[in-house]
This record gives sequence, structure tokens and C-alpha cells, in this order.
Amino acid sequence: MQPLFPELPPAADSSSSHLLDVRGQAAINPPMRQTKFESPVHILWRRKWLALFVASALLTAIVTYVSTLQNVYKAEATVLVERSQFDGVEGGAKGRLAVLTQRILSYDRLAELIERFQLYPELRGLVPLEDIVARMRGEIQLQQQESTQRRGARSVTAFSLSYQGRDPIKIAEVTNTLTDFYIAENVKVRKQKADGRTQFLQKQLEKMRTQLEAKEQAISVFKEQHIGELPEQLSAILATLERLNDQLRLNSGKLAQANERRLTLIQQMQDSNKNQPDAPVVLDSAQLRLQELYQRLQQLLIDYSDKYPDVIQVRSEIAALERQQAGKPADPEDDANALPGPQPQIDSFKLQLSEVNAEIKALTTEERNLQLSVNHYQARVEAVPRVERQLQKLQRDYDTKEARYLSLQQQYEEAKMVHTIERHEQGERFEVLVPATPPKAPIAPKRRQFYLAGLAMSLALGAGVVFLRDKMDPSFHVVEDLRAFSPVPVLVSLPRIETPVDLRRKRWRFCLHTVAALLLLYGLSVSTYAVATGELPPHLHALPHAWPSALGQTYFEQFFFGSQTATQ
Repeated sequence: MQPLFPELPPAADSSSSHLLDVRGQAAINPPMRQTKFESPVHILWRRKWLALFVASALLTAIVTYVSTLQNVYKAEATVLVERSQFDGVEGGAKGRLAVLTQRILSYDRLAELIERFQLYPELRGLVPLEDIVARMRGEIQLQQQESTQRRGARSVTAFSLSYQGRDPIKIAEVTNTLTDFYIAENVKVRKQKADGRTQFLQKQLEKMRTQLEAKEQAISVFKEQHIGELPEQLSAILATLERLNDQLRLNSGKLAQANERRLTLIQQMQDSNKNQPDAPVVLDSAQLRLQELYQRLQQLLIDYSDKYPDVIQVRSEIAALERQQAGKPADPEDDANALPGPQPQIDSFKLQLSEVNAEIKALTTEERNLQLSVNHYQARVEAVPRVERQLQKLQRDYDTKEARYLSLQQQYEEAKMVHTIERHEQGERFEVLVPATPPKAPIAPKRRQFYLAGLAMSLALGAGVVFLRDKMDPSFHVVEDLRAFSPVPVLVSLPRIETPVDLRRKRWRFCLHTVAALLLLYGLSVSTYAVATGELPPHLHALPHAWPSALGQTYFEQFFFGSQTATQ
């Protein structure tokens, strides 16, 4: 007869001492169970209600919070910028838009808009007005189109202006008001700029005209002070100098010839006295010396110019002797008395000698005058380079001022034309192409994305809590895990046997857990709504007043908002 239970092979190291050691060790410090054979799906299914509750709790909080978020709308207007080819206001549209934006988005303008349209009522009184203005400035966006098109003689571009908020009608009105601000401010700025440029150029032109007239007067005075030394008169001065030198050379030749005739006459008178040996012979040494100097001067002028040192020296000696002769003039009668001869011949010689002496005197005076004139014109020629440098400096200053004056005059004429164009609004124009209208659909929040992200996070959190709870559970749920953990052989595995009482108790426990979970989820939803909005849900507004507390504050208000709600 075979035994009821077949014999199993003995397990390795299954001695009683080893079992006692293991049990003793397990009793003292039970080791962590290692799940190797149970699948994650089986674990999730076994703890599905825990996973479902955790995921539902997080999903309820996320859905409640996202549902309480207020819708954000965005209104947008498109403005057309038309720039004429005759537009003379400097600067591109992008730069002017930046300037206009700084003016329009100033603190005073935005504060006036906030007050006019009663914007941000939930923030007014709680935060400073500066912070509200900064928030509004951040919610206004200006975007300029990069492309530029041609429309006849005008270049066309555009920019869009948008504003976002919670009231669709108000944000449309604010956007259109901002668009009107841009149009009016553009016209105002361009007119101010054109007027300012015209006035500035007019003042500069008057100032430059005064400076130019002063330069003209300075040049005229300089030319009057240096008349005869101007560069344009140099050719005339040189021609006059050359003519005077020719006259001086001709005069020197005549003077030399007159001296020769005088010496000849004296020689003839001396020869006539040879017939009278007893008569005294008186010779004028000064006149002989003067005659020799004139002959030498004539020879020097043939080979050298008037500035040659020997020529200057001989002329100096001649001038000295002539001054002596002028102090003691030669008397033709003395010469005749000193050289007596036959009376008729001597009288003829006296007459001729007197004529020659008068001619010599006249030629000497003329030579002196010519020399003075030559020196005067020579000084003018030497002064021309100095005068020319001074005149060139004055002329350069005058030319610079004149060029600046002509440039300012041209700019002034252009500025007057631009001023006329801006006055008739024929320059750059802003025109509303698409006005802002109340938007129908909000731009935020993106609830679908939030819901999907919340669902994914909820499922992940539920799964994570299940696996963490299962990791901390020391019980075994699969025979293979028990066999892997303990060296004691597993003989048999019995399923759980539930009686009708157990099933009924299980159903009641499930109902109680479900109701508790639903109440917890509802409380979590209400708490999330209260935290997000600062007030109870609409369906609970009348509930707290039904049970007022002894302190005049409801239990719900104390729970959600603290002990200061009733006093506020």
C-alpha cells in the first residue's frame, strides 16, 4: 500500500539546527521579501482599488484646479504703415515704433487706461499701482512685419498690436484705444520733429549767414589794406618793375653819355688853353671822379643786374658825390675862368657845359626817383607771398563757411518741404487695417493639455504608490516567491475559502470604503476650489449660513479660510 503523500527528496541543508537558525533569524530580523515571479500587471490588479483611489485623488485635484482657472482672451488689431517717397522725416519705421511704444506704454498712459476701463479689479487695492501697470505693459505685445511692399509711390508695411485679459469686450476696447494712441502719437511726433528741424535749421542758417558776411568783410578790409600787394596784381607789379628797370637802365645810359660829353667839353677847353701856356689849368677832381664812376656803372649794368653788390656800391658813391655837388654846385663860369681861352670859343664851351650840367642834374634826379620806385615795387613783389598766405587762410575760412551755408540752405529747403508734407499729412501714415474685435475663444488655459497631463501624472502616481506599498508588504502572494525565500519545502497551496458571511462582510466593507473614498474626493475637490479661488463653490454659498457658529463664523469658513473671514 502506497503512502498518501509521496516522499519528497530531502532539501539541501534541511537539518533541524539550520531550520531553527533561520526561524530564529527571521523572528529577530525578518528579511525583505523579494518579488521575482509575480508580474507587475498582477500586482496592479491585486491593488487596483489603491491605485484607482490615488489616481482619482490627484486627477480630481488637477481637474478642479484647472477648471477654476479663468479664461484668458487676446484681442489683436493690424495697423498699416504707408510711407511716401517724399517723406523726409529721418529714421525707419522700426525705430519710430520703438519711440512711440515708449511714449504710449508710459506709466501715466497705462494708469489712465486702467482707471478708465476699470481693469484688474481683483488686484486693485491689494498690490501697488506700479505692479499693475507693469503687468499690463507685459500683456501688450507689438509685432512688426518684416516684409515691405510697394504701392505706387508709397512703401507699405504693417504691425500688429495685441492685448490679453479676462474680459473679451474690454480687451477689444483697450486694443482699439491703444491703436488710436499710436496713430495720434505718430502724427504728433512727426509734426513736432518736422517743426523742430525747420526751426533749428533756420537758426543755424541765420547764424551761418552772419559768420559768412563777417568773413566777406574781413577779406574786403584785408584787400584794401594790401592794395598793390595782392597775388592777382603780381603780374602788373612785375610788368611795372620791368618797365622801371628799363627806364633806369636807359637813364643810366643817358647819364653816362652826358658825363662823357661833359668830359669832352672840359677836355676841349683844356686843349684850347694849350695855346696859352702861361694860363693856369684848374681841374675839378670831383667831377672827374664822378665821370669815372658813371663809366664804371655803365659797364657793370651791361653784365650785372641792379642788385649786384658792385653796382650798389658804385651807385652809393655816385649818390655821395652828387650830394657834395648839390651842396656846392659846379659853376660853368668858374670852369670857363679856370680854363681861359679864346673868348668866343670859351663862351661856346661855357654854354654847352652849362647845358650838360643841367642835363646831368636832371638825369641824376630822375635816376634817384626811378630807383626809389624800383625799390618800392620790389618790396611789393617780396610782400606778395606773405599776403597770399594770409589771403589764402581767409579764403579757406570763407569757403568753408560758404559750403556749410549752402548745405544748410539746402537742408532748410528740404525741411520746409517736409514740414508742408507733414502739415497736409502726406508723409508716413498709420491706418487701421483690421480693428480689434471681442475674441470668442480663449487662448489660455489649455485645459485639454492640462487634463491629459493630469491623467498621465495620476496614473503614474497610482502605479508608483501600488508598487511602493507592495514593496513594503512582507506577505507572500505567489508560491514561487515563498520557495525562493525559504529553504523549507512547500507541500501544498490552498485557495482562499470564503463563506457567505465573509462575502457579505466583504461587500459591506467595499461599500463603506467606496463612500469614504467618494467623500474624501469631494472634500479634496472643495478644498482645491477654495484654495484656487479663495471662496467656496457656488453650490455651497448658502450652506455655511445654515449652521452659524457661536462666534458668528461658520465651520466651513473656519476650516477653509481661517478665523478672520467673518471679521473681514
